[in-house]
Amino acid sequence: MQSFHTPRARRARAGLVATAVAVLLLLGAVAAVLLWPSGDAPDSGSARPVDPAGERAAEAALATRPMLALPPEASAPQPLATKPATDSVRLPPPTGDIGGVPAGFPQTGPGAVAALAALTTRGLVGADPEVYMRAYRGVAAPEAPAAEQARLVNMLRTLRSTAGLAPTGPTAGLSMSYQPLQGQIKGSLDDGRYVVACVLGQFSASYQGQVMVYGVGDCQAMRWIDNPPTGGPGQWMIAPGPGAAPSPDAWPGSQDSVNAGYRELK
Repeated sequence: MQSFHTPRARRARAGLVATAVAVLLLLGAVAAVLLWPSGDAPDSGSARPVDPAGERAAEAALATRPMLALPPEASAPQPLATKPATDSVRLPPPTGDIGGVPAGFPQTGPGAVAALAALTTRGLVGADPEVYMRAYRGVAAPEAPAAEQARLVNMLRTLRSTAGLAPTGPTAGLSMSYQPLQGQIKGSLDDGRYVVACVLGQFSASYQGQVMVYGVGDCQAMRWIDNPPTGGPGQWMIAPGPGAAPSPDAWPGSQDSVNAGYRELK
């Protein structure tokens, strides 16, 4: 199978983004998606290591393990799954916020998914890398991966550069948003205090009445912090250590999304 991380593949992805943006500009709209497919089916993780070094190694292995690889066209609108998943992920409601990002979710796997969904939804408003990085920093634990390294920051920067937009800031008549529709728990460790969570949703762009949507996913390693830097009760935050492997991008509800392990969010 061809690698999606070779220079040739990267150029192909960039070309796909450029083509999507050019079409939207001709229609009077701007939208794009930077696709990062990735290798294995999700699982429930493994038992907690007996020593701190082993625990960190196990967490790093879980976070960085590749996920199912999907072709770029999997993120485009397509029919719903003919064999849909029979289970779902029920998201708990927030009880507060951190810097405008809903927070205060319970110490459960779905709570970690809910925290990530809140970050992604808030961070992608307006397709502004600075907005996403500000939201990310607010919910990142000390020694978490830098906001500048986040996959979605790279996506937004590529979108703006390809479309000829300013690197940051609002653009008159242009609006972009994200609606999480599916999610999954790639695995958990440390008695459920470390969870690699993933969300998948519709990334929408509208300009002068024209709209285009793509499926965009994101995975993050989440750590339950008893005493977060923001003060207050325990919170799910972006975990210290290596970032999660790129998530599969698929059209929410499609067979590709189900095959990649995503389940409906409720």
